[in-house]
Amino acid sequence: MFKIIGTVVIYGIGFAVLQFLQIEKNIEFIQAVLMFSSLAIVITMIFMTAFFNSKLASELYHNPKHQHEKTTDLNIATDYLQRYLHRFLHIAVMAFLLLLFQNINREVELIFWHLFLLFVGTIIFQMYGFVNNFIKSLRLNAVHFL
Repeated sequence: MFKIIGTVVIYGIGFAVLQFLQIEKNIEFIQAVLMFSSLAIVITMIFMTAFFNSKLASELYHNPKHQHEKTTDLNIATDYLQRYLHRFLHIAVMAFLLLLFQNINREVELIFWHLFLLFVGTIIFQMYGFVNNFIKSLRLNAVHFL
């Protein structure tokens, strides 16, 4: 409950800051983010396929060091990958909406544009945590594969 309230407050503050800065809609930026998110979806799917067919996935699932009370490190990594894949899909859908409905009401267009910028900023910051956790997990498991 508090996480939802915190997210709403952060998005509200971000929306107010973007409204104050009066950032104009940039079609080239939307197209670039759409291409990036499409490539990110493809790369994530290829990575997930390679990851789940590797020895590392088996190690994360079967090794007692990587098992917790109700889950394993493989399940945690799968949840991370699924969340980021869904976020890239959300960004791609919002970019499509912004490109399709260019001549709609000014206020609705502004709301879509600011939410799009907030989604892009959010996923950029959250990717840092995912990459750091995944690299740390690979470093811990590198000894097993040598």
